Amino acid sequence: MNKNTKRPRRFIMQVYNLVDKIKFHLKIKPKRELLIISGADSSHFKSLLQFIDSVLKYEGTSPLIVYDLGLKEEESTFLKNNFPKVIVRKFEYDRYPSYFNVKIDAGKAAWKPVIMHDVLMEFNKSIVWFDAGCIITQPLYRIRRVIHKHGYYSPVAKDTINEWIHPETRSYLIKKCNIDRNIFDLRILASTVVGINPCNHKTLKLMENWKACAMTKECTAPEGSSKKNNRYQTILAAHAYNLGLGYDIPQRRLGFLNHRDID
Repeated sequence: MNKNTKRPRRFIMQVYNLVDKIKFHLKIKPKRELLIISGADSSHFKSLLQFIDSVLKYEGTSPLIVYDLGLKEEESTFLKNNFPKVIVRKFEYDRYPSYFNVKIDAGKAAWKPVIMHDVLMEFNKSIVWFDAGCIITQPLYRIRRVIHKHGYYSPVAKDTINEWIHPETRSYLIKKCNIDRNIFDLRILASTVVGINPCNHKTLKLMENWKACAMTKECTAPEGSSKKNNRYQTILAAHAYNLGLGYDIPQRRLGFLNHRDID
């Protein structure tokens, strides 16, 4: 594989960011709709509140769906009473395999592609998932443009897929999903933020493949796997690269900060 993701020069990114901030202050509405999704359990409730505040500040007109992944009843009630514009949905764990349980190894984050796929099918509009530990720092004009142009967006991590994939997951992806072996030498696409345009057939296939793997224990939760030796981002990255996605999207964070958890 000799394709590489593009990294815009820092100066160009600063110009883009400045233009977007000016457009925001001039109250210029984005041309394209964007549905924002997030979710958390009680261990990330404070971070979730921080994220919601940032969305309401910069993307107040965009619909926001928050999945209750294991909140206390009073926390869920607090969201509904204090953020009436936010759609709060309880994730139905009883419909899925036991390893989805967020209390055990973060549920392998298997719930994430399931949530994203189902929301995409329900609304048929561009979506972007943000982990609860993210903060939006400006309106998401740039993410909209990238999703519209490429069909897909997620930032690139520094490590390769091979560094963080369990041997059995790797074997499953090669044998059952026909993933090119050379792809595992590429850098991980971080799933802290994932944007999808449903008008792109490749991204629809990506969501189908990612959800299918989430529902398959041999792929997502093989025996002996944990966050120490198997990161769920590797599955997303392998499928994305295999479909020709992930190569030409900007690597940098576009209007957000990640890993800003406060609890």
